[in-house]
Amino acid sequence: EENTIVLSDPQITITVNNSISIPISANLSLIGKDANGDVIESSIVEDVIKIDAADYDQETGQVTSRATNLLISAHPVEKEGYKNMPIANLANLLKQIPNSLDIVLTPIIDTLQTQHINLVQPLSFSGNYAVAIPLQFDEFKFVYSDTISDLKVGLGETLEMFSNVELGLNMNIKNSLPLELKLN
Repeated sequence: EENTIVLSDPQITITVNNSISIPISANLSLIGKDANGDVIESSIVEDVIKIDAADYDQETGQVTSRATNLLISAHPVEKEGYKNMPIANLANLLKQIPNSLDIVLTPIIDTLQTQHINLVQPLSFSGNYAVAIPLQFDEFKFVYSDTISDLKVGLGETLEMFSNVELGLNMNIKNSLPLELKLN
């Protein structure tokens, strides 16, 4: 839990296919979970998204499914074919590195507006997503700690035989991350 990264600009793309001839508003929740499947409270990111209505032809009564492409980012970004949805605290989603992410869409019912739909057509919406994590960080903290048990007992007899003894600790560190690390 002590290891953290603050990404400079993570991005998530979500494509939602709507076969209903009404626009859909939904609460979007992005939730990080740890190795035990427990929610990482500081990782929850929420916002409201708007999903375009399917195309409805009044003459034929035909409904043609429509895809809404959303680009969720920490900062405003333009990408052709996508509606940008900046969420300022998006980096919190991955700050404490999660084992898994839940993407939850909860539709919001707008009772103030009357909608007309064709009940003959199947009513559904589906989607997919992609997460782009840049190897560029605003902040990166990796903590490793270790304890040598019974060190005093192991060195006790040796230290009694010598006076003015200096002890040193040698460590070999292998870096498997594609980052230059500074050790404190």
